[in-house]
Amino acid sequence: MAGETPDQGEGRVINGRYRLLRTLGAGGMGRVWLAHDEELACEVAMKEIALPDVPMDASEPAQRIARARSEARHAARLRGHPHVATVHDVVEHEGLPWIVMEYVPDAVDLQAVIRSSGPLPPAQVARIGLAVLDALNTGHRIGILHRDVKPANILLAPNSSGDPYARVLLTDYGIALQPGSREPRITA
Repeated sequence: MAGETPDQGEGRVINGRYRLLRTLGAGGMGRVWLAHDEELACEVAMKEIALPDVPMDASEPAQRIARARSEARHAARLRGHPHVATVHDVVEHEGLPWIVMEYVPDAVDLQAVIRSSGPLPPAQVARIGLAVLDALNTGHRIGILHRDVKPANILLAPNSSGDPYARVLLTDYGIALQPGSREPRITA
């Protein structure tokens, strides 16, 4: 990823099916792309797991791949929850996993909203908090602990009536943990 332009890879086809259109965002683990699913003729979001171009510990690539697969597995167990971004699949391309997710048009993360607009009104904060709490409670009931709840992992999106922050979606189950499972811990 180092030295790349933001949309390098645009037009590339992943797993013979998903055509990358443009970058939606980037973080420490990689980028999220808007992609066109050529088989189903619809748009999806795809999380690209990237390996840095800098020297790293020999175990780092395997840890990043394990984290991506774990994220997809945990989020998929919450499929259909109104406040969790839906994960559809994990595909492998050139040896790395890509997470295929629901594309939410016009979504913005809560961190960006706060940076651009400042604090939100208390009633709106309470509504967002209750939606996130509902997602977390549902995960806890089936044994999934998110462990990375922060404004950057909460998406806000408009509904059909035009309220720009009506939909609240918890994302990024990358360091989620299922206590008692034999999954390796990605973080302490």
